[in-house]
Amino acid sequence: MSKIKITASLAGDSAVINITDEIGGETANSKGIRSQIDQLLINKVTNADVYINSQGGSVFEGMEIANQLRRIPNVKIRGGTMIASAATYLTSLFHTTAQSNTRFMIHKPSVSTRGNETSISTDLSVLKGITNEYRTVYAKKTGKTEQEIENLWSKGDVWLTAQEALKWGFIDAISDGSPTASAAFRSDWTIDDYLDKDPDALLAMETANPALFAQLNAAYFGSSVKSSKEPQPGVLHGRSGWTLDDYLDKDPDALLAMETANPALFAQLNAAYFG
Repeated sequence: MSKIKITASLAGDSAVINITDEIGGETANSKGIRSQIDQLLINKVTNADVYINSQGGSVFEGMEIANQLRRIPNVKIRGGTMIASAATYLTSLFHTTAQSNTRFMIHKPSVSTRGNETSISTDLSVLKGITNEYRTVYAKKTGKTEQEIENLWSKGDVWLTAQEALKWGFIDAISDGSPTASAAFRSDWTIDDYLDKDPDALLAMETANPALFAQLNAAYFGSSVKSSKEPQPGVLHGRSGWTLDDYLDKDPDALLAMETANPALFAQLNAAYFG
């Protein structure tokens, strides 16, 4: 039986994808993923929850699996106990939540080669290109420089705990409420980033990390959000004249966020709208 199982939920727009084998092996390959995703897209699936517990494998298969997953508009990854090697390419491209016992490993891509000097030189050129691709993807995911990534993996395999992977930025969250979970929220993201990429995390943040929630809302609405229920002035820069209709037409996400972050302004807009 295949170790990759893809099923669409009863809602018709969500799927669960499990990758629990060597990437590029008999059961975890891009051909199998592609045919399954073809069917999911026919069924109008727009969201995918991808569970990965893999020791890695083929870099080419990993990159092609990523290409196939990109066909689904909204993809989130959940990590099992191991996210290693080629599997980390996938987690670097999508929002990833790990378990507290997840072990994360990166290293430079490698190749097995044979043949004459021309063949080996060609293989080396390909390997350098793949290494550059991984270094760039890791740097973009973590917010580190490519030189920092080079320094990290230059001595061989780099094994990280979930907490260390989170600190580096290789993952975005730890799911099980461990003491480090509140730190899982991305302080470098804006409210817009959360609304676009992970609105569930924004909702959870209000309780789990109220200080960061207040900070992000203050930056978004242009005024300090106090813990008291006193009326809070402030709107986004350049939107002081917006009506409720304006928000509904131009930025409904901002209106939803305003209900919690600036209830006084929300009430004022509603009062003007409904008379």
